[in-house]
Amino acid sequence: MRERVPGFTKTITPKSMRRTNKDLLRQEGVSQLVAQSINSHHDPKMHAHYSTISDAEKTGALAKVIRLFPSPFEPTTSSSAQVEDARIALNEGEREHS
Repeated sequence: MRERVPGFTKTITPKSMRRTNKDLLRQEGVSQLVAQSINSHHDPKMHAHYSTISDAEKTGALAKVIRLFPSPFEPTTSSSAQVEDARIALNEGEREHS
C-alpha cells in the first residue's frame, strides 16, 4: 500500500510511519517498554529494527558524556572555592603582619 503524497519526495509506507513514530517516541523520552506496546512490538529485536538514530541524537548523547568531565580550561566549583579560601587566608595573613 504505497501512495504518493503531493509535496513529498519519498514514498510513505506503513513501515516508514511506524519507524517515524518509534523515533519520535524515543526522542520524547518515552520508555522502550511503552513504545514497544504502542507499536505492538513484543520482541525487542523487532522494536530495534524499526529504530533510527539521527546525527543530532548522537551529538546530544556525546555532549552529555563530555559534560561529565571537567574542562581543563575552566576552574571547577571546588577549585574556585579553593582559590577563594587561599585569597581569604592570604588577606588575613597580611593583616596579621601589618
